[in-house]
Amino acid sequence: MANEFDILGTSENEENFDEKDKYLVFVIDDELYGVNINYVIEIVGIGSITPVPDYPDFAPGVMQLRGEVIPIIDPRIIFNKPKQEFGERICAIIIEYNDGKYAYVVDKVSEITDFGDNDITDPPKIYDDYIHRFIIGVSKVNDKIVMVLNPRKMFNSSELKK
Repeated sequence: MANEFDILGTSENEENFDEKDKYLVFVIDDELYGVNINYVIEIVGIGSITPVPDYPDFAPGVMQLRGEVIPIIDPRIIFNKPKQEFGERICAIIIEYNDGKYAYVVDKVSEITDFGDNDITDPPKIYDDYIHRFIIGVSKVNDKIVMVLNPRKMFNSSELKK
């Protein structure tokens, strides 16, 4: 599925926000996160996971989706959250980036919402920590904070190794 928006053409450290972009909001460990809907292909159940030798901790293996093998990314590990077993209530957001597809494991999908330039602010910065490399900003949905993620950084192996 081709993206009609050139969102991946922006510089490495900034995200392009249209006047009102749609974001998929989801839950990981009772916290809200969002990703631009232009990256999202679909939302699926996890199903069976095949471990891959020497994969990093944040990638528990691969899954098959309609004959396609897709790497699974567990953001709990990336964000230093407690590890959780994948049950039937866990789902995966299939994200397309750089001609590849990735299954991003989340607790649940919350909603699709509109964020514009003025709705997303810089994340609070205490120090240059690991997690903030993946967050491009914060916004609010129903008075709850949403961490807006940058998929370019989430699926960049050099960023994940830092």
